Amino acid sequence: MSLRCITPLPCSMVGHKLQKPPIHKPLFYHKPFNTPYLKKKIPARSRLAKTTINMAVITTDEGITRRIGNHHPNLWDDDFIQSLSKAYEAPSYGERAEKLIKDVKDMFNALPVQSSSAEDLYQHLSLVDHVERLGIDRHFQTEIKNALDYVYRYWSDKGIGCGRESTHADLNTSALGFKILRLHRYGISSDMLQQFIPKDKNLMHLKSEPNEEEIKSILNLFRASLIAFPEEKAMDGAKSFSTTYLKQALPKINNLNLSREIKFNLEYGWHTNVPRLETRTYLDIYGEDSSWASKNINNTFYKKLLELAKLDFNMVQSVQQKELQILSRWWTESGLAKLEFSRHRHVEYYLWAAGGCIEPKYSAFRIGFAKLSALVTYLDDIYDTYGTLDELKIFTKAIKRYLFIIIGQVG
Repeated sequence: MSLRCITPLPCSMVGHKLQKPPIHKPLFYHKPFNTPYLKKKIPARSRLAKTTINMAVITTDEGITRRIGNHHPNLWDDDFIQSLSKAYEAPSYGERAEKLIKDVKDMFNALPVQSSSAEDLYQHLSLVDHVERLGIDRHFQTEIKNALDYVYRYWSDKGIGCGRESTHADLNTSALGFKILRLHRYGISSDMLQQFIPKDKNLMHLKSEPNEEEIKSILNLFRASLIAFPEEKAMDGAKSFSTTYLKQALPKINNLNLSREIKFNLEYGWHTNVPRLETRTYLDIYGEDSSWASKNINNTFYKKLLELAKLDFNMVQSVQQKELQILSRWWTESGLAKLEFSRHRHVEYYLWAAGGCIEPKYSAFRIGFAKLSALVTYLDDIYDTYGTLDELKIFTKAIKRYLFIIIGQVG
């Protein structure tokens, strides 16, 4: 996966005056939102690197023959990394985020009271789905658990309807519920999905303008089918049917945001994507127009939910930029930058850790993982390419002596 940049997301800060963050060159690049103060794309600093390694043999002035990997150079300049702005470290942003988190929790807690018996199950699932896909679910673990426990109480072998008093299973609610409940380790069977799949699988009856609600239901069925266990025939059938349906319906969809969502899911598959990139893509689509995805969320709450998602994204990115600066200083001050024969991949290793572990509280892990991985890479290049046999024997003995000293000090 090539490195791409993500520009800071503009936050409206409804009802709260905050200083507008300065525009700065981002570390990763992604299509920015259309905003008054972010009108054009900022060119990416990265460039694609060749993955092949051309081995070469050189002879030093001392007459020593060495192998050189000819690795591509470090793509990230230390001065550039140190120049990154961390505008979202200001306390006012954290205070605003806490206020928005409280508002969203109040929305969760109000669901059992305000939801109608005809749509309460779907409303619970829809809110959980939104906060998870917007990347802010870590703030609402208790609320999500309560919402899913509520839905699970009404789950049957046939799935569920839109509300607790529904007498018939609903495809959209059942597919969405199946995906979320399975991901949260609730014991549910996929057999109930078979009732929604046409036996003849003849899709030629699609209308010139297919029903949008039906398309959303099939999209949720497709997303649910991607988390199948081995040999789950019902899931295989659901995936085959939903994929064919969506591909046939795609040219006839007038809603551009819904069309973008379907194209992205068909091409990449949310289950194999990096969660943070999935969140960023969803923010692009969700932020432009939520009418196709959020009919059960009132406009005021929708704005708060979107504001929190953008603010949280920027605050987390600011933390990670600071960590990257710490890592870059360590790399320079340790002298590793002077070892030109080895791969300089500390930034890539950090992004590897940050891609799957984004929470600020795991800062020590991300930095430690990147440092350890960089050191292992240096050792690998020393042993595999650069060092001679005699040098490696001496080097190995030195490492063993050092380890014995450390063990003795610990003991």
